[in-house]
Amino acid sequence: MTIELSKLPEWAKLEVTKGDLIAFAQSLLAQNKSQMPTPSVSNKKIMTVDDLVKYLDMARQTIYGLTSKGKIPHHKAPDGRKVYFVQAEIDEWLTSNRRATSAEIEAQAIAHIQAQKIRRAKK
Repeated sequence: MTIELSKLPEWAKLEVTKGDLIAFAQSLLAQNKSQMPTPSVSNKKIMTVDDLVKYLDMARQTIYGLTSKGKIPHHKAPDGRKVYFVQAEIDEWLTSNRRATSAEIEAQAIAHIQAQKIRRAKK
């Protein structure tokens, strides 16, 4: 039986069992898995440290330092010796720390000042 929760009156109470919650969670997971595309290794460019040295124009030592500090996304081979990188993850990492331009900062400041004036006028 399906119940439309939005149509229940405010005073209505529902009793939910642990089994109900588990079944609901499993159905949500199943829906989520069916909607998500499965990642394919074939469409990901896997890079070695040497590839990354050329790609980022950084020293090997710098890259190893970033991996040991956990500051760059990386993967370890099953034997734990070699380090690999996925280019898409590196690209996302490179662009994740964007800095606003002077014009953007100025626009934010103006918007903030105008919002403060409106708040003070309401008091």
